[in-house]
Amino acid sequence: MSKYRWQDIVALILGVYIVAAPWLITMQLTSADITRVVFAAHFIIGSAVTGLAASAMRTSRSWPEWLQALLGLCITTSPLALGSSDMVVLGYNSVFVGLILMVLAGSALSTRRRPPSSSW
Repeated sequence: MSKYRWQDIVALILGVYIVAAPWLITMQLTSADITRVVFAAHFIIGSAVTGLAASAMRTSRSWPEWLQALLGLCITTSPLALGSSDMVVLGYNSVFVGLILMVLAGSALSTRRRPPSSSW
Protein backbone atom coordinates (compact mmCIF):
# COMPACT_ATOMS: atom_id res chain seq x y z
CA MET A 1 0.00 0.00 0.00
CA SER A 2 1.32 3.43 -0.92
CA LYS A 3 2.04 5.89 1.84
CA TYR A 4 0.83 8.75 -0.34
CA ARG A 5 -2.82 9.72 -0.31
CA TRP A 6 -4.55 10.09 -3.65
CA GLN A 7 -5.55 13.66 -2.79
CA ASP A 8 -1.90 14.69 -2.54
CA ILE A 9 -1.07 13.15 -5.91
CA VAL A 10 -4.02 14.83 -7.62
CA ALA A 11 -3.12 18.17 -5.97
CA LEU A 12 0.43 17.81 -7.28
CA ILE A 13 -0.88 17.25 -10.80
CA LEU A 14 -3.30 20.19 -10.45
CA GLY A 15 -0.43 22.43 -9.35
CA VAL A 16 1.50 21.62 -12.50
CA TYR A 17 -1.65 22.14 -14.55
CA ILE A 18 -2.28 25.56 -12.98
CA VAL A 19 1.21 26.66 -14.06
CA ALA A 20 0.67 25.37 -17.60
CA ALA A 21 -2.98 26.42 -18.03
CA PRO A 22 -2.43 29.91 -19.50
CA TRP A 23 -0.14 28.48 -22.18
CA LEU A 24 -2.35 25.48 -22.90
CA ILE A 25 -5.53 27.55 -23.13
CA THR A 26 -4.08 30.43 -25.14
CA MET A 27 -2.83 27.97 -27.76
CA GLN A 28 -6.49 27.05 -28.30
CA LEU A 29 -7.68 30.65 -28.65
CA THR A 30 -7.40 32.82 -31.71
CA SER A 31 -7.10 36.13 -29.84
CA ALA A 32 -4.83 35.44 -26.89
CA ASP A 33 -4.82 38.64 -24.88
CA ILE A 34 -3.45 37.24 -21.64
CA THR A 35 -1.55 39.71 -19.52
CA ARG A 36 1.71 39.04 -17.75
CA VAL A 37 -0.09 39.42 -14.42
CA VAL A 38 -2.34 36.44 -15.21
CA PHE A 39 0.66 34.34 -16.26
CA ALA A 40 2.55 35.35 -13.11
CA ALA A 41 -0.42 34.62 -10.84
CA HIS A 42 -0.89 31.16 -12.35
CA PHE A 43 2.83 30.47 -12.07
CA ILE A 44 3.04 31.55 -8.42
CA ILE A 45 -0.15 29.81 -7.30
CA GLY A 46 0.58 26.64 -9.28
CA SER A 47 4.14 26.44 -7.95
CA ALA A 48 2.89 26.93 -4.40
CA VAL A 49 0.23 24.23 -4.83
CA THR A 50 2.84 21.83 -6.23
CA GLY A 51 5.20 22.53 -3.34
CA LEU A 52 2.46 22.14 -0.76
CA ALA A 53 1.32 18.85 -2.30
CA ALA A 54 4.88 17.55 -2.15
CA SER A 55 5.12 18.76 1.44
CA ALA A 56 1.81 17.08 2.33
CA MET A 57 3.27 13.78 1.10
CA ARG A 58 6.14 14.08 3.56
CA THR A 59 4.43 15.38 6.70
CA SER A 60 1.61 14.22 8.91
CA ARG A 61 0.54 17.75 9.76
CA SER A 62 -2.50 19.43 8.30
CA TRP A 63 -1.10 22.87 7.40
CA PRO A 64 -0.36 22.01 3.73
CA GLU A 65 -4.01 21.15 3.11
CA TRP A 66 -5.22 24.35 4.77
CA LEU A 67 -2.90 26.39 2.57
CA GLN A 68 -3.99 24.41 -0.51
CA ALA A 69 -7.60 25.27 0.27
CA LEU A 70 -6.64 28.94 0.59
CA LEU A 71 -4.79 28.81 -2.73
CA GLY A 72 -7.82 27.10 -4.28
CA LEU A 73 -9.88 30.08 -3.18
CA CYS A 74 -7.25 32.43 -4.63
CA ILE A 75 -7.24 30.75 -8.06
CA THR A 76 -11.07 30.64 -8.03
CA THR A 77 -11.35 34.38 -7.45
CA SER A 78 -8.36 35.34 -9.61
CA PRO A 79 -10.33 36.09 -12.82
CA LEU A 80 -12.27 38.80 -11.01
CA ALA A 81 -9.38 40.02 -8.87
CA LEU A 82 -6.99 40.34 -11.82
CA GLY A 83 -9.55 41.83 -14.16
CA SER A 84 -9.27 38.93 -16.57
CA SER A 85 -12.97 38.10 -16.47
CA ASP A 86 -13.18 38.85 -20.20
CA MET A 87 -11.02 35.75 -20.82
CA VAL A 88 -13.95 33.40 -20.44
CA VAL A 89 -12.19 30.09 -21.06
CA LEU A 90 -9.35 30.80 -18.66
CA GLY A 91 -11.79 32.22 -16.12
CA TYR A 92 -14.00 29.12 -16.10
CA ASN A 93 -10.88 26.97 -15.97
CA SER A 94 -9.59 28.87 -12.92
CA VAL A 95 -12.92 28.59 -11.10
CA PHE A 96 -13.23 24.87 -11.88
CA VAL A 97 -9.65 24.02 -10.87
CA GLY A 98 -9.89 26.13 -7.72
CA LEU A 99 -13.06 24.39 -6.61
CA ILE A 100 -11.49 20.98 -7.24
CA LEU A 101 -8.46 22.03 -5.21
CA MET A 102 -10.62 23.16 -2.29
CA VAL A 103 -12.60 19.90 -2.35
CA LEU A 104 -9.35 17.89 -2.47
CA ALA A 105 -7.95 19.79 0.50
CA GLY A 106 -11.16 19.23 2.46
CA SER A 107 -11.15 15.56 1.59
CA ALA A 108 -7.52 15.20 2.63
CA LEU A 109 -8.20 16.99 5.90
CA SER A 110 -11.15 14.73 6.66
CA THR A 111 -9.12 11.56 6.05
CA ARG A 112 -5.98 12.68 7.86
CA ARG A 113 -5.17 10.44 10.78
CA ARG A 114 -5.55 12.17 14.07
CA PRO A 115 -3.52 11.20 17.12
CA PRO A 116 -5.57 9.35 19.72
CA SER A 117 -6.99 11.67 22.33
CA SER A 118 -5.87 11.08 25.83
CA SER A 119 -8.66 10.48 28.27
CA TRP A 120 -7.97 11.12 31.89
